[in-house]
Amino acid sequence: MLHKQKYMVGLCLIGGVFLSLSTYTQTIYAQTLSRDTVVAEVEQDTIIEGEVIDRYRTLPAQVRKNNEYDAVRPQLIEQLTIERLFALEGRKNGLLKDKDVKTAVRRAENTILQQAFLQDYVKKNVSQADVEAEYNSYKANYSQGAEYRARHILVKTEDEGMDLVKKLDKGSDFSELAKTYSTGPSAPNGGDLGYFREGQMVKPFENAVKLLDSGKYTKKPVKTDFGWHVIKLEDKRQAEVPELDELEEQLRKTIADRKLQIYVQELEKKYKIDVK
Repeated sequence: MLHKQKYMVGLCLIGGVFLSLSTYTQTIYAQTLSRDTVVAEVEQDTIIEGEVIDRYRTLPAQVRKNNEYDAVRPQLIEQLTIERLFALEGRKNGLLKDKDVKTAVRRAENTILQQAFLQDYVKKNVSQADVEAEYNSYKANYSQGAEYRARHILVKTEDEGMDLVKKLDKGSDFSELAKTYSTGPSAPNGGDLGYFREGQMVKPFENAVKLLDSGKYTKKPVKTDFGWHVIKLEDKRQAEVPELDELEEQLRKTIADRKLQIYVQELEKKYKIDVK
């Protein structure tokens, strides 16, 4: 019988038979290992801890939630070991000479090289000084406008909206009404949309929010392309510029994208391109 945990992780199944190589997967305390630590060998090929960690990260979120890394690590090593064995047999059987295999290998190689090049390019061409300059520019152009936090109840008709307004006028709780009646994705959260700034919501919705005082709701439903909204303003505050560490990754990507656009133009002149 399959071990329940192995079944949940979804390891190698062929024709309903689980291939067990438990002798290769004795427990090692993974916390003490670096990504480069060799955890298994198949002939001259090695499996390192980083591969195991990366494979764990590809598991479905629910599986990762129910299984700590160390609990499933032996089975992940087993899966990688089995894959190495199949690859070894594929080489032994001359499949690297197969036309389709050659094409697939070439495509995989191109993908890996592209990703490696982009990482290397960003590392070499986007400095911390670039990021700080970009952040200073962002701050200089940042609109110090207001941020609003609102709830809404989205319904299909104006009459449904008016019925909800009447319930609110009689003292019904806005959040509970949203959970019961709203058709929007925020319904489970009581219609809470969190904080948003000007321009992030459709105009009719945004205009209605601006007219409300904190704690008040619209006395008439507001129509948008999504339907009819009953809106309550929870809070209004002055927008604050995010800290550099909050934006650094985004800024680094923005700089890289801008530089890469220019670099692509240079590459297009450097290499021959023949689009069929």
